[in-house]
Amino acid sequence: MQAEIRRSDWGLREPLARLGLHEHEHREFFESVHAHWALGFFSNDYLDRDFPLPGAVDFVKNGIEAGADVLYLTGRDTARMQAGTVKSLSAHGFPNDGVRARLGLKPDRRLDDAEFKAEIIADLALNHRPIWLFENEPVNINAVLRRTPHVGIVFIDTCHSGLEEVKTALAKIPHFEISRRELDT
Repeated sequence: MQAEIRRSDWGLREPLARLGLHEHEHREFFESVHAHWALGFFSNDYLDRDFPLPGAVDFVKNGIEAGADVLYLTGRDTARMQAGTVKSLSAHGFPNDGVRARLGLKPDRRLDDAEFKAEIIADLALNHRPIWLFENEPVNINAVLRRTPHVGIVFIDTCHSGLEEVKTALAKIPHFEISRRELDT
């Protein structure tokens, strides 16, 4: 038996349910699997399995060539995930020179992701315009919009926690690929 993991899955409930394993019927099993998953997921150990969305590398490179500065702002924390994240960015060809393209991780894992990102964006917005945030998590988007409603946001419509919906109409993309047909229009 093999679990099918879909891009839209958030966590383990959906793939295990497709195997007939439901949390309410197998609570101990789910707790054990979740504990084991969390040890690996929130570590450098499995970040080599972290793949960029189609077109993301070219999008970032083209943005830098056009004069943009890039901050890879993540809810990952420095102690547990910095080395693996840097290695993953490099392995996939993302620019990361620490100047025009740099990584922003949480200094402490206990910080709330949404508040961390909202604070960083608010600080950047004091001295930089325009700012564009590309984000897949509605909780983070809504927190940023509360603090800095003038920031441009593109909702990356992939998997997310499902805890909130985006509260504002935003541009929405499933990935960063542009087809030849789209370029011709």
